[in-house]
Amino acid sequence: MLFILLSIVGSVPTYTVNDRTLIIDGDGIIEQNDVQKNIPSGCEKVIIQGNVSEIGDYAFNSSTSLVTVDVTAPIVRIGNGSFFHCNKLVNFTNPPTCEFVGDSAFRFGYSLVTFLSTKTTYYYGKYCFDSDEALQRFDVFEHPNATDPTGVVQIGYKCFFSCKHLVELFLPPLTTIIDDHAFYNCEAIVNASIPLTIRSIGKFSFFNCKGFTDLEFPNVETVKADAFASCERLTNITFGAGLTILDEYVFLDCESLQYVNGISNVKEIREGAFKDCDLLRGFTIPDGVEVISTKAFSKSAITTIIIPPSVRMIGPNAFSSCSQLTTVNFSSGSNVEYIADFAFKDCVNLTSFDFGSKLTKIGKLAFTNTALKSITIAASVTSIDSTAFSDISTISEIKVDASNQYYVNGACGAVYSKDKTSLCWFIPTYTGEFKYEQELTTIMQYAFSGATISEVSIPESVTTIEKDAFASSLIQTIKVPGKFK
Repeated sequence: MLFILLSIVGSVPTYTVNDRTLIIDGDGIIEQNDVQKNIPSGCEKVIIQGNVSEIGDYAFNSSTSLVTVDVTAPIVRIGNGSFFHCNKLVNFTNPPTCEFVGDSAFRFGYSLVTFLSTKTTYYYGKYCFDSDEALQRFDVFEHPNATDPTGVVQIGYKCFFSCKHLVELFLPPLTTIIDDHAFYNCEAIVNASIPLTIRSIGKFSFFNCKGFTDLEFPNVETVKADAFASCERLTNITFGAGLTILDEYVFLDCESLQYVNGISNVKEIREGAFKDCDLLRGFTIPDGVEVISTKAFSKSAITTIIIPPSVRMIGPNAFSSCSQLTTVNFSSGSNVEYIADFAFKDCVNLTSFDFGSKLTKIGKLAFTNTALKSITIAASVTSIDSTAFSDISTISEIKVDASNQYYVNGACGAVYSKDKTSLCWFIPTYTGEFKYEQELTTIMQYAFSGATISEVSIPESVTTIEKDAFASSLIQTIKVPGKFK
């Protein structure tokens, strides 16, 4: 009896060769060493039958003549690298008993066109179909013997990486996790069924998937950086209440994106999230977002932006080069405290902006080359970079709150330092006679940027004229004291 028990525990499959066909029968695990000993030269077909339970790691690794694999055995696991570099294998149907397809299982299968599976399988490993450039169809089909998965259904890291000809994608119905780079550069997908159960989408997971137009992820909780970058036909995407972060460059270069729905609970919009979204015209920042990060909407087609009272900071380049942006609305008054460097640079159609009563600092070139007409500097403002309003020829008024401790209006409506020793910004549209404050000693950088006054006479009291003080102006005559000659 002991001998029989040991025999069962240690049972191995049997291997029979019929011309260029290898038939594997019996029980147990198909091991790489056994395959290497028994597989015929130029083997084109493998039949796996009986009660074989597992295809072991690298079992058929580099079987470069293998074209067909028929599996009728109740396989539970297909091991890591089991069909690695089987570059003539054309089709594979996963048995309904299979729960696990390992890392690199079909990697570099350059001829694999179709892979059929069932809902039983809960894991498709890292690099599983990596670079299988012939793969056109991945389909999870209904099977009477298929059972609900025993684990979290996961599409592994780089699972379908660069499967450039994958057209049909039907994921398992209970898929929960899509790992980083899973469908990276799968540019041909046009017919897809992606279940609503997905909770996590990894970095670059759908990068350059050019065929998607509408996507819905109502249960997703995490969407990582660049997840949908370069999805050039993606028009509409919908999330659910669980999503709280729009990660870095998540929609970079989504040139057709117009609608992003279901993001009311988002608290962070990270760097470059909507950069280069050429058709994104209107957007409401969710209430609760405190920082609009670096390049978040840079070079997008946005025309109107609504900013909630929760926003305290507009980051560097946040809206730079948004050439169609005309209006920035604050839903309940502006609570913005800091507008960072280049925040609205080159927004050439931006005509108005509510600087608000909480603003303390404006960074360099923050509004350069915009079309602002009027600026109000609140009492709260403590620092404005001298380049903040450069290259703007449309400003007709800069009004400084009388309670401001750092800036004051002076002659010709210009803005001076509080002690009137420094001329900070001259009004570009002013065309009358140049007048100045008697205390004036310094003309700041870009002070006359965009100015249209015909003549300026610098008084003897001035000791410093900073670099680019008259840059981008239309002044015809500048008279300076002899000490500057």
